[in-house]
Amino acid sequence: MRSSLIIRLTVFTLALATLAPRPVKADDVYGRIRGTVTDPSGAVIGGAKVTATNVDTGISRSVRPGPTEATNSCN
Repeated sequence: MRSSLIIRLTVFTLALATLAPRPVKADDVYGRIRGTVTDPSGAVIGGAKVTATNVDTGISRSVRPGPTEATNSCN
């Protein structure tokens, strides 16, 4: 009788462990924006301030690349 109870508890515990929520890998929370700032004629504008804003949170991040660098912003 005691061994039957132990077996039932073991099976129950294993079943519960397989049904328990586990962390899942979601989408990455980091992103990258890469590009070049140009004027209407297509000329590169070096050193232009570029600001990216998350419309859901309102959080902004600004970068100012060097005169000949492409914009490469990471969070």
